[in-house]
Amino acid sequence: MGQNIKGKIAYVTGAGSGIGRATARELAKEGVHVGLIARTEEKLEKLANELKEYDVKVEYEAVDISDMDAVNKSIDQLRNRLGKADILINNAGVGSKGNLVDADPDEWKRPIEVNVFGTYYVTRAVLPDLIEKK
Repeated sequence: MGQNIKGKIAYVTGAGSGIGRATARELAKEGVHVGLIARTEEKLEKLANELKEYDVKVEYEAVDISDMDAVNKSIDQLRNRLGKADILINNAGVGSKGNLVDADPDEWKRPIEVNVFGTYYVTRAVLPDLIEKK
């Protein structure tokens, strides 16, 4: 027996494509209001328009989650427009290509910045709301 999530608010990172996009769609189908987070505004706007067919509130913020200040501002914007999150889906992630010797060090650094620090920054910004809402 699962928990009823209809009417809850979920923030989804990496919502512009792939698993994040599919997750946001499934949450909206269940009646969850969705805050979409990704880097590409055009993808977010298109998905937001699609999800409104499920009669839920949808807001989005285009942000690079590896930038803590930008994350804090974006989460504040979602909080003000949509409400505090009940659910956080940390899905955003990037990979690197090539072998260790030939790859540019900045290319190898990027996954750490997004996958580790970005996840931390988003969680850090949202966790107080999750704790408050239990």
